[in-house]
Amino acid sequence: MAKIKNRKNEFLQRMLLLVTLLVILASLLVSCAFPQATKLSEKDLQSISFGLIETSSNKNKSYIHWYNDELEVITSDKLRYSSLGSSFERPICFEDECYMIPRGITGRSDSKLVISVNQVDRSIEEYPIDNLALNHVAVDEKNIYTVNTLNGTSHISALDRKSKAFREILLEAEYAYSLAAANGEVYCFSIDEKGSEPEAYLYIYSPELEQKEKINISEYGVMQYKFAYDGDYIYTASLHSLDNRPLKSLLKISTKTHEIETIDLADEGINEIFSYGNKLLVTHNDPVTGQGSKVSLVDKKTHEIQSFDLGVDLQISAIKDKTLLVVSEDKVLAFAIDKDFEKIAERQVDVRKDCYLSLLLVLK
Repeated sequence: MAKIKNRKNEFLQRMLLLVTLLVILASLLVSCAFPQATKLSEKDLQSISFGLIETSSNKNKSYIHWYNDELEVITSDKLRYSSLGSSFERPICFEDECYMIPRGITGRSDSKLVISVNQVDRSIEEYPIDNLALNHVAVDEKNIYTVNTLNGTSHISALDRKSKAFREILLEAEYAYSLAAANGEVYCFSIDEKGSEPEAYLYIYSPELEQKEKINISEYGVMQYKFAYDGDYIYTASLHSLDNRPLKSLLKISTKTHEIETIDLADEGINEIFSYGNKLLVTHNDPVTGQGSKVSLVDKKTHEIQSFDLGVDLQISAIKDKTLLVVSEDKVLAFAIDKDFEKIAERQVDVRKDCYLSLLLVLK
């Protein structure tokens, strides 16, 4: 009997040791899967101004390189995401969080995630979305909205930020490609292919995804991906017309009446649109090739236009206070907006062979 008890005790001790080892291993795996932001001194933390995302399309790895105002790299955070961001979008920042889509390995697009980066402590939170190949994201007080299209059907979804409750609606035989959230409503841009000729529509939904209005916007073109919002209006631009002609007009959409006005610009190829006080700052460059070096300052009321040529391709851009940040090939540059876009800093960027630069992420 004593030998049996000893064997039982020995077995229990081995099992306890095994469980302990498994727990340690699991914690190590979790810490590797979800890397935490690098700890910095308070001085270094306060000096961080913006982040530049470097990502891979064929491996689950990305980096956020954090810069100060002098364009010096303070630290870098390594992440386990693939295809984090693209030239057809920019981070959607709401309250203290900036939301992005890590699409996953090219050809699979199976991450089923939206992530947020905290603008204060750089921590990351994941939001599972039960859909493949997410195209676009929008955020408001209640929900995280996403859109994707599979087999000719578009899925517009809403994930409650607190309860994580998920709901979605479908648009049959339509390609819904972008979203914006403003004034308690969701704006969805789509191409309807059910008729003999395609038509473009703007759908307006409640936060519960109940349709409030459907507006034919075929005359204004398609592929609106970038948005600026100033409380009364949403500003956007179409990449091209339905028959693929380049356009050079901004769309000004009232968030109260949903009426649409156009603002004609001198240059076509509108990409980024930023609200900058009583003006709009617009970049003119191709989001695919990155080519294009011109910017416009547009008065929101008079529509008066000032044009500038910065002399570099504006592949990625963002505004930090009174500075326009630009990524051009393997450089990051800073231009003083109120000094006729005088170049105030420039820094070389070393990009890994299997990676590319995708987004700028501005901190508060």
